[in-house]
Amino acid sequence: MTDRSNSPAVTLCLTLVGECSLLRCGAYIAAQLLGAVFGSLLVWACTSNMSYGRQEEVESLVGNPPFDLGANGLNATLNAGNGFVLEFLGTFLLCITVLSTVLHPDNLAQGKPANAPIAIGFAVFLSHVVLIPLTGCGINPARTFGPALVNSMAGNNVWASTYWIYFVGPFMASFAAAGLHKTLLHPNEPAAVPKTAVQQDTSGRPLMMAKV
Repeated sequence: MTDRSNSPAVTLCLTLVGECSLLRCGAYIAAQLLGAVFGSLLVWACTSNMSYGRQEEVESLVGNPPFDLGANGLNATLNAGNGFVLEFLGTFLLCITVLSTVLHPDNLAQGKPANAPIAIGFAVFLSHVVLIPLTGCGINPARTFGPALVNSMAGNNVWASTYWIYFVGPFMASFAAAGLHKTLLHPNEPAAVPKTAVQQDTSGRPLMMAKV
């Protein structure tokens, strides 16, 4: 199935191009957000001894939860507009890569987009290399939501006034990537791949592939 993803932005993008129903999209996004929270709780549980019960200077250095569980944060030299554009571009790169590989007609005809994991992985890697020092590299609203919520549960508020960029930017990128894919890149892409069946002769040997 092509609608599986750990990012609400990618799931929304796939929904916009007709690869996922609205009901399934909502269920996936809810699961992604819950998974991000659960994962952040696990990280906190595994690293709690780094700060809990330690000397005050150690706890102030490490933080509690330790290192804010990797919560995103905008570089102090940037403003919200800069961060929004960066998050938009990083997510757009990811979404358009997913659409151009997983949903490419040649890959669909073969039934297995073999090059998709390599291309998608490289897109994610490139986004992280560029964005980590600038925005912390969100490009996934669930990845932003989980650590931020768990930090709030611990009494550590990381929700800055610029945090909207990690949600608005990726979701707007979903619409942009879906629109580009449907209107310019693959406007006549078939909605579904025809299934095939093997016709056999009386001896049981395959003769030809036929569409069904």
